[in-house]
Amino acid sequence: MPPLSQKQLEIRLSGPIADGERLACLLALAERVFAGNPALALNVASDALMLAERLGDAVSACAAQCWRGVSLLLAGEPQTALGVLEAELERAAALGVKRWWGEAQHGLGLVYDNLGLYDEALKRLYEAYRAFDEAGVVERRLAASYRIGVIFSQVGKTEEALAHQRQLIEECRVLGMDGYLTRPLVCIGITLRKLGRHAEAFEVFDEALAHDAREPMPGMAESTRYNRARVMHDLGRVQEAEAELRTVLPTVSAAGMAELELLIRLDLVRLCIANGRYGEAETDLAWALAQAERGQLKPLMADTCRAYAELYQVQGRYEPAYRYLLRFHDIDKDVFNERSEHKFRSLQIGFEVEKTRRETELLRERHAELTKANEELRRVGELLFKTDREKSRLLAELERLSVTDALTGLYNRRHLDNALAQELERSHRYGHTLSLAMCDVDHFKLVNDRFSHQTGDAVLRTIALLMREQLRDSDIAARFGGEEFALILVETDLAGAHEVCEKLRQSIERYDWQAVHDGLSVTISIGLAEFHCGESIDTLVGRADHALYEAKHRGRNRICMD
Repeated sequence: MPPLSQKQLEIRLSGPIADGERLACLLALAERVFAGNPALALNVASDALMLAERLGDAVSACAAQCWRGVSLLLAGEPQTALGVLEAELERAAALGVKRWWGEAQHGLGLVYDNLGLYDEALKRLYEAYRAFDEAGVVERRLAASYRIGVIFSQVGKTEEALAHQRQLIEECRVLGMDGYLTRPLVCIGITLRKLGRHAEAFEVFDEALAHDAREPMPGMAESTRYNRARVMHDLGRVQEAEAELRTVLPTVSAAGMAELELLIRLDLVRLCIANGRYGEAETDLAWALAQAERGQLKPLMADTCRAYAELYQVQGRYEPAYRYLLRFHDIDKDVFNERSEHKFRSLQIGFEVEKTRRETELLRERHAELTKANEELRRVGELLFKTDREKSRLLAELERLSVTDALTGLYNRRHLDNALAQELERSHRYGHTLSLAMCDVDHFKLVNDRFSHQTGDAVLRTIALLMREQLRDSDIAARFGGEEFALILVETDLAGAHEVCEKLRQSIERYDWQAVHDGLSVTISIGLAEFHCGESIDTLVGRADHALYEAKHRGRNRICMD
């Protein structure tokens, strides 16, 4: 049967046709739509399976089960898919049908990739590649080659991934299969993004979308747009990225592309957290965690728990943040243990095969395999130690985040209060000088009203950057609240503090604010006070705040001293 489009197949199936032709059309339709609409493919493959069993066609039943397996995987049920595809691998071997043995291996490669077991995934995909090559199924051989390149990228072999996908593109062009170029282009774009080459990645994704528009491949437009949106975010085009994700989400959801929908929703969650839309983020996270748990997608369960920890940390809800951080760590450790166990099991299976094949070398083989196993266990122990160390690092990171302002990256009010108390005690004890500066962005409400709150956020982040550039490592800069900042200038008298603050004021006034937004200009007013031995924190802050008020009263963009 010549290749037919999805629409042509659906029209043919809607009319009266013989059972044999109907079975062929059902299998062709399942193959055509499984990547872009796994829910439809699952129904079509199930119909094909029932018809094949009624007709006693074992080969077609095997084919239908292969498409059911990959559709179950893409619909978010990897464990069910694993059982179906393992069974069909045995049936295809018994029937001697190389094409469907290759499809079962290819599906298993996708399952193990989904579960994060990349060594086993590569092994299965190489077997699929050879089987498709022997069966003469060129497009499926290219599909297996593409997935091998994807795994290279996932395990950090970026240069190998780029070389592999570029070679695949050349092969497609030699074969005259330009319509297949979208897949390797998307993989190249993903790899370039990992390397930080965002502008190049964006161009590659645009090229992939152009190819897909000319010769569509199921599911590729949605996958490409998702990855392009991530690059937009990397380039600072946050609003465009969110709009792109929200545009593609309904199509992905309707098609039953469960894993891609999870990834999109997790990205939207992080955008909601960044923009303070915490209720929306929490709702999406509850959905995402339920879906990941339903499919036992442990890497995505871990990502969701980490996002929960980020959400609660930003809200100052540190107890649930800590709980989800611990759960993230536990799931991540489970993933690592499963991968290690799978590798060790593979070693044992390989050992048994070698033992039966070479009885005369039994003792030597056993010794070699046990040596390998002991080495693997030693390495696993080292990795577990590193995992525990990572847990400690994460807890330290959580503590750092608890004293950091999420928008500017400066210290927050909580840390400022503690640091000021410590520095005043030190100044009182050792007779050191100390000055406090209170800074306020002039006319900040007008910036928000005229240019947008996003521009206002960019102004605050830029001022924070300029403060870090101007201050010494021993000084402390903190966001006091809203558009107000506080600077603790240790071992600095009033004259020295005035010199530091004047440099800061000039650097902000002279900064190229046009790069942030056309027509934007920004200045700050600063109030200074030097610590008097014996006075309280409130008194010192009050004097600096009074000086700041005086600077505002005298016309702004200036420094006043108490």
